Amino acid sequence: MNVIPGFLNFICNLEPLWDDLKDLQRSHISKYIESLHQSAKKLTKRNSNPESYIKYNLSAVSKFLDDIQRYEYDIAPNINTRQLLFPEDRPKRKKKPYDQIDYTPEYVLEQLFSNLSRGSTFGMDSIQDWFTYFRCIGI
Repeated sequence: MNVIPGFLNFICNLEPLWDDLKDLQRSHISKYIESLHQSAKKLTKRNSNPESYIKYNLSAVSKFLDDIQRYEYDIAPNINTRQLLFPEDRPKRKKKPYDQIDYTPEYVLEQLFSNLSRGSTFGMDSIQDWFTYFRCIGI
């Protein structure tokens, strides 16, 4: 809930004489986005995600501006929100590489352990043989 007050404070610092957002321009939004990027660099929590922080803030501001325009509030910007905030302003989610595995499914582990217990059937009598095999196939 700190997003909208933070955005309004930022705009008030840029334009101290404004009492509405009617004259809001793309340049103001660009400066706000730069400010978000600077703030994201300062996140110190262990699990912080700068891209999510920026995306969340921009989504909230976009929703706020959309709503005040839709309901025709007196403070609404004259320029359409879609001309103020572009889709490319929001960071894209990074896709994981195809070969990155988060976990091994339970049924795969069961197959692995059952095959490990039958190791001599495959000519692998020791755990070292299995590790060598896994290393060769890239697991």
